[in-house]
Amino acid sequence: MAAIAVGSAATNRGSSITLFTVQGGTYTTVIDYNNAADGTGTISTVKAWWNTAVGSNEARAGTFTDNGGGSFTCHAGQSLGVVASGSEQTYTGLSIAITTGEFIGCDCIVGGTFFYIETDTSGGSGLYYASGQLCDPTDVATYTLQAGDIVSINGTGATSGGGGWTNIAKVNGVAAAAFAKVNGVAVADIAKFNGVAV
Repeated sequence: MAAIAVGSAATNRGSSITLFTVQGGTYTTVIDYNNAADGTGTISTVKAWWNTAVGSNEARAGTFTDNGGGSFTCHAGQSLGVVASGSEQTYTGLSIAITTGEFIGCDCIVGGTFFYIETDTSGGSGLYYASGQLCDPTDVATYTLQAGDIVSINGTGATSGGGGWTNIAKVNGVAAAAFAKVNGVAVADIAKFNGVAV
């Protein structure tokens, strides 16, 4: 297995974008269009820096496929629970499916009073936003681009199966990516196979 990374550093930036505001009960989904996923597998840790979280706000992270023309489909999503603002927040023990080339985003499942996430308005490839709670698998929507923006959210995890093995592509003629275990041992725990580094 190999490491996967997606998104941007969860830092205190110069601006923010709204995920929820009590006025009108408006929800927004935001996608960080920077640093697409470099592998296919599962995101197990998400880091984010929420600018403001007034009241009890439950956030959710999701992975998104770029369909072109501003259209995105949510691949997978998972609640991060009720969140705190003002510093980098880390959420572990997650299981969010992701495919090479996809992006990470977030929404608000349950809004308190106000809820924002840190952004920069220049220096990046942009962010996309759309009205609604769209971190549900198969949700499809057309998003608006804010060119150059960066969102303070990222995910890390690992490729699935043996697909991340560098030196061994097949075991007994079967693609390494097809295995969850080899001789009863999880592929994540295997460093060598028949004396060869995986």
